Amino acid sequence: MFRKFALPALTAIRAAGTVGGLMTSPATASAQPPATFDHDHGHGRFQVLVRHPLHRDVQGTYRNRVEAIGVARRLERQGLDTRIERVR
Repeated sequence: MFRKFALPALTAIRAAGTVGGLMTSPATASAQPPATFDHDHGHGRFQVLVRHPLHRDVQGTYRNRVEAIGVARRLERQGLDTRIERVR
């Protein structure tokens, strides 16, 4: 019989505590700027360079070497001389 009265009472106390806790929380957001993260973790970036008679042009900059190799191979199949350089 005690359980019949105790369970609803505890549930009501818990619900009141949850609602009360939500009511007392601040309604405004903090004014701090969003955090920025360095996703490269020291790995650097890779540039694909295409050779021309007097200079090299940057074809693109890629996050990882696999992407850079894929682009370089595609350009080589088109008859261009390519080179991959790591940029920090």
